[in-house]
Amino acid sequence: MRVNSLFALALFSIVAPIDGLQAAETFDSLAARIPGVANAIVLIDVEKTLAAPLAQQQGWAGKLEVTNVERPLALPPEANRLVLGAALDPREDFQAAWEVVVMELAEPIAVRSIARAESGFVDDVNGVAVAVIPRDAAFLDLGGNLLAMVRPAERQFLSRWSAAAKGNQPPELSPYLQSALRLVNDRVQILLAIDLTDVLGPRDIDARLAEATWLKDQPADAKAIAPVVAKLRGAALRIAVGAECQGQLQIDFDADVAPLSAVAGPLVLHALENLGFPAQEISQWDVSLAERSIRMRGVLSTAAQRRVMSVLELPPVDLKSTASPDAAPKAPTASEVRERSLAYFKSTQTLVDDLRKGLKDTKATSAWMERYARRIDELPVLNVDELLLDYGDKLAETLRVMALSKRQAGINYGVRASSGGSSYYGGYDYSYDAYAAAADRAQAKKEEMSVAADTRVEGWKLIDDATADIRRTLTKKYGVEF
Repeated sequence: MRVNSLFALALFSIVAPIDGLQAAETFDSLAARIPGVANAIVLIDVEKTLAAPLAQQQGWAGKLEVTNVERPLALPPEANRLVLGAALDPREDFQAAWEVVVMELAEPIAVRSIARAESGFVDDVNGVAVAVIPRDAAFLDLGGNLLAMVRPAERQFLSRWSAAAKGNQPPELSPYLQSALRLVNDRVQILLAIDLTDVLGPRDIDARLAEATWLKDQPADAKAIAPVVAKLRGAALRIAVGAECQGQLQIDFDADVAPLSAVAGPLVLHALENLGFPAQEISQWDVSLAERSIRMRGVLSTAAQRRVMSVLELPPVDLKSTASPDAAPKAPTASEVRERSLAYFKSTQTLVDDLRKGLKDTKATSAWMERYARRIDELPVLNVDELLLDYGDKLAETLRVMALSKRQAGINYGVRASSGGSSYYGGYDYSYDAYAAAADRAQAKKEEMSVAADTRVEGWKLIDDATADIRRTLTKKYGVEF
């Protein structure tokens, strides 16, 4: 995972202990500890979310065990509310360079217990207790009932933050993310907001509109749409969890969206495909326009929730272990190994099936494969059959190879496009020459992506063969159907 160079300069605010802090935290006060260079945030009212009928029915508040992979998101039941901030890289399918979570707990939790439960260790960074766990994450005790999680766990960064934190004020989030903080209320428990200001330049907009099949025969519409898209500010997804999960997606612009009225739905879905969101499901949502926003509303399935929340998520960590620190490891029984292995295998298949179905309506295949590979890496492995753990390791590795092939194809396409000798340099030009250049680029992209497609086909075959083999082996070994 790449680390933004601003990470060390801007994240110091989260490690400053807040002396005497006893009052309940608000989303504003938690967000104030998120680095100002973050371009994405997630706000979750954990207490209200876990109290919702759907969460009760699906057991979201249960212990974070391997069987809970089917949950749309891993929520620590020990937290009242939390804010997650991250730096997403638009050039890399919006993968996170870093993530920071600040959570208000119902009661203080010692980082030492987290380190013990996760087989990590406790470090002292400029007077701040830090639990470093094998999942490349660090938990920091901020004093009072505040706990922070930082990923990746880079000690040098932690050291610089703690040194810089003393006597300094935390940086503020961008105006767009600040405004998004108001979108969570008693009925909306979860918010995902991404600041997209200045992400797209004229050439980016032209290239993406040229690829849009629904604009091929309407160059005049493209010419009117481009200036509005250039004023894109961001996107906010509000999630209300009740008997079902209702979502409201809001795409905000710093311009009147009237020119988008005829193409608002296709335009948003085209963008969601590039972001990796479940575009096919969201295509069924109701669409409406405000003065400066496109809004879509509908039901989010459990699978769609998993995909959306995997953009930014907490590692599944046992924050409050009940294990005694001096207790000797207990040898598992054969039935315990069998049950844990069954749960692990079921979890891998849930993720693979989820990924396989989801890739049909997203262009951001590399990001999703890498995210789901990480989720497989983070599945609890205690008392799981070693043969199955080996299968899980190879499964995650295969997904990463498939993701890399897509990313390499994109690089090769970029090299070919930049050396193609086109005289087109950007701006809102929708002449015949511009579309001829776009056609050349499309052909180059098609050729490069076909190579990546071959790799993915081979990868899925390897996954299918390995899955069939491990299922046969473990079914015979344990006498139960895997």
